Formats: sequence, C-alpha cells, structure tokens
Amino acid sequence: MNHAHWPDTYQHYCHNLCRHLGDISRVTEQQLMQRMVQQGYEGLRPTWVQVLPHISPEGTRIVDIARHQGISKQAIGQLVSEIESHGYLLRLSDEQDQRSRRIALSPRGIALIADAAKITTSVEQDFATRLGKQDFKLLSQLLRRLFRGFGLGYPAAELLPGLDNASSGTLSVHMNALTNLFEQRLMDAAIAKGHKSLKRSFGMVLLFLGETGTRIIDIARIQGVSKQAISQIAQAIENAGYLKREEDPTDRRSRSLVFTSKGKALIHDAVVAMHALEQEMEAILGKKDLQQLRDLLARLHNQLGIAGPDASAIHVDRETHLLNHWLAALASLPQGEACFRKTRQGWQLTEETLQTLQALQIDPHQTDTQQTRQWLRVMSRHLSE
Repeated sequence: MNHAHWPDTYQHYCHNLCRHLGDISRVTEQQLMQRMVQQGYEGLRPTWVQVLPHISPEGTRIVDIARHQGISKQAIGQLVSEIESHGYLLRLSDEQDQRSRRIALSPRGIALIADAAKITTSVEQDFATRLGKQDFKLLSQLLRRLFRGFGLGYPAAELLPGLDNASSGTLSVHMNALTNLFEQRLMDAAIAKGHKSLKRSFGMVLLFLGETGTRIIDIARIQGVSKQAISQIAQAIENAGYLKREEDPTDRRSRSLVFTSKGKALIHDAVVAMHALEQEMEAILGKKDLQQLRDLLARLHNQLGIAGPDASAIHVDRETHLLNHWLAALASLPQGEACFRKTRQGWQLTEETLQTLQALQIDPHQTDTQQTRQWLRVMSRHLSE
C-alpha cells in the first residue's frame, strides 16, 4: 500500500454505504435490546440475531443456519445452546435424518420475535420522523430489494400472523442480515488477500479505531460492552500485527491503539473489497437507486448523531462524541426522556435535570474532559434511580 494515500483510504473506510448501514443496525440493535430487557426478556445478546430469525415453523438444522450465515457449525451450535438455556428454543427430532436434530422456537421464543417486531416498528417510526415518510418508505424498499437480491430470508416471520418480509417491524432484520452478510464477504475478501489470522470479532475494535488512535475504554463505551472484552480482542489483533499501543497524547496515563503498517494495508484491502461489494449492489438496484440508498443511509446516520471513528480527524472533542452516543442510547429509555430532550440546536437538559446537576455543583455545559466524565458518572446514577 502507498502510505501517501492513507488519509484518503481511511476516509473511505469511515464513510461508505457498508459502514453507515452497519452503524445504524448496531444502534437499532442497542435500542431493541434495551427495550426487550425492560419487558422482562433476560440474557439477550445481539449475536442471537444470527439464529432466531432463521428458524422456520417446522424447525431448522444447525448446519443449514451455519451455511446460510457463513459461520461455522460450532459457532452456531454454541449460540443455539445459549439461547436454549434461556428457554427460547426447543430441539426436535428430524424425521428425514434420525442422526440429526432440528431447532424450533419455543412459545417464549415466538413471543420474543413478536415483541421484537413491535419494538422495531416503533424504532422505524422514529426513523420515518427523521427522514420523512416518503424517504423512509424508499429506504425500506431499497433495503428489502437488496435483502432479496442477495438471497436472504426471514423464516421466523411465518410464525407470526400478519408479519412478512415486506411489513413494518422487519427493517431491523433486513439491516442486520445485510450487515452480517457484508461483514462476512469483506472478511472473506481480506483472507483471500493474505490476512489469514482475521476474525469477525476483530471488527469490534477495528471499526472504531481513529486515524491517530483510540483508547480501549472509548471503544467499550461506544458499544456498551466491558473494557475487559474489548481489551481481549485488542490483544488478539495486536498479536496478529495489525495494531500497536502508544502513549495517548491527551492523557499520559492512558495508551491508545493505533494502526501498524500491516493494519493500514488491511484497511486498504477492505476499502477495495467494499467497492467490489457495491458493484454487486449496483447490479441489483441500478446505479441511480444505489446512490439514493447511499444518500438516505448517510442522512439517517447523521440524523442519529452517530460519531465516526475519525471524530478526532475533524477536530471534534472525543468526549463530546462519546457523550452524544451515551445520550442517543438513552433516548429510548423512560428515565432518559425525563432528563433531556432533542431540539434543532441539539441535546438540551430538562429544568429538573439542570437543577439536580446544579445542586451537585456540576456544570453540564463544560467541555473539559474531567468535567464531562464527572457529568457522565453523576447522570448515570441519576438515571438509575
């Protein structure tokens, strides 16, 4: 790779159709998980989407889900066991093959799918408000065409009366299925280029790495996962030679993850693969409709306030971006709605919340890093009450 082209390559990596689709899908999943937990569903994990929507009414074999998802049979088997342990799946004998067993949704699993569809419908209504009904309808249609064009399906929809691949409440499934497919295709392309040690879990770090580096704790905050989980993945990526650790110029007590030359070559190969993938999309949608999809996803990405990993490159304070992520994630929570509201000027705290902070002698308008972190801690306690 010509390192003189690295800034342009990195910008393409941060701002493209696949990135915007994946980011919106991730935010939607986070909102969905939060609301499902509030309704009493326990132990939910985003990775379950690789299994639950793909189970047909008569049951589905693990090997078939693995083949369709492009994931190993062992990995899907582990997910199935985990989901089954929470009471959402049943194992049935396979009449066609006595050596094999099928998995089916239990009554609780069917209820989970139904409630998830209802919640997704409310998330879609928020998207429609942000984009406008006509543009949202167009976005849904374009994603549905890609979903079908790539041969994807939603077998579990057959279990719910009135729900099918064209109805509301399925946008999340379409986005997630396309995101998983694109991630798998991009990984396959990278492996074909010689990146043999690459794993899908690496995306939890690589997708959030800034051009000049990012701290592990910041990546963990954005995704709502533990620092330990991100640290373990980062260590594996570092061992593979794609990352190194350097002193954080803004905080000498911290260290940032930065791309190595090998890591930059990986990103270059990923950008080339993205272009090839978009050519496949163009064959399905046509050039004009593909551009419309790009524009709509970019608009929604911006409307949702999703900060890209290149935030530091455009001189925007990193803590402010993390704060926006934190507020956006809480927007769907009843407690969160009581603390702040979204206006044309951005996020504004309610009078009650301002009074709470003032009583604690904290100024929410300070942009100082330490002050912002202190605000996050205090507001977290306030919201949990």
